[in-house]
Amino acid sequence: MPLKEVIEEITNQANEEAKQLVKQAEQEAGVIIKKAELDFEQKTEEARKNAGKAAEEMKKKKIAGIKLDLKKQLMQEKKLVLEQIVEGAKEKLGKMSEKQREDILKKLIATAKEELPEVKFIECSNADLAIVKKLMPAAELKSSLAGLGGIIAANKDRTVQLDLTVERLLESTKEEYIDEISKRIFK
Repeated sequence: MPLKEVIEEITNQANEEAKQLVKQAEQEAGVIIKKAELDFEQKTEEARKNAGKAAEEMKKKKIAGIKLDLKKQLMQEKKLVLEQIVEGAKEKLGKMSEKQREDILKKLIATAKEELPEVKFIECSNADLAIVKKLMPAAELKSSLAGLGGIIAANKDRTVQLDLTVERLLESTKEEYIDEISKRIFK
């Protein structure tokens, strides 16, 4: 299964989870707002009795503060949801079958050859070493890469490196599609 399809499947599943989390966060925010409004109304009534205009000003400040706090809380929730999506993607990618790993490595090596025609050195994870050795027998291999997999390719002088690790690709995809993902999740 191609990396984009895996990421899209994970993103779709995470979108559903994210919708639930956002719905729950909105419900919690509603309760907080109602509680704050009740508290505010009680304090406002007292202030109105003592100083009408001062109470109105205090109300506006209090509401503005509450709204600001809620916006901050909602942004934190959104950030958490996005991080959960990425973590879910990492978890699913970590559980790939040998065939899926080989398919992804074939595509990554093809990308490396396209962007770096003189690939001489490849760093990969120990788990991917046999597959990479089979796919790139002429390359000098190093199996010291930690993480979920992928490769780091370099030219013969090692002056140009291409980071095609799963983590870097996920981060790159997240950055590229962050607005689109946010729109889908937080409609």
